[in-house]
Amino acid sequence: IPFIAPKPKRISPLSLTIKCISLSFTSGPSTGIFKRLHSSIKKVIFFIESFIVGGAEKVLIDIVNNLDAEKYDITVCSIFKHSVYKEYNSTFETPFAKHVKYKFLINNKNRIAYLLFNYLLARIPHLLYSLLVGDKYDTVVAFYEGTPTYWVANAKLEKEKKIAWLH
Repeated sequence: IPFIAPKPKRISPLSLTIKCISLSFTSGPSTGIFKRLHSSIKKVIFFIESFIVGGAEKVLIDIVNNLDAEKYDITVCSIFKHSVYKEYNSTFETPFAKHVKYKFLINNKNRIAYLLFNYLLARIPHLLYSLLVGDKYDTVVAFYEGTPTYWVANAKLEKEKKIAWLH
């Protein structure tokens, strides 16, 4: 059964974003498979390059903090622990709500780890994803251009939905 969205009201871009992300999980009749999908918690992971103060990071904070904790198990994952730009190191004090998990993959202050990660990312990104992420998610979101988008696009995922958000 095709889903036809109602004519939108004037709402903020953030509200629209949250509704669009929720739409794929909640649209449809409340019977059969849709009811089963709607009743279970969906695991969602958002990848971003590093978590420093910036526009994309602020939008990500607003989105994940406003997603319903009863419907979504949310993880935010920075590829790098620190900014890749030496002169830009401002961070948020307490950005996430209690229901949002945060982790990073590589401590890029360790030059060897950083170089090894980039070397492997260019050659075997799907294997690197499996080794570093490990967990299964229902939806995998690359929340920035560059490394997160390349990372998610090249991950060999079985049933997970892939989304690229370019800010």
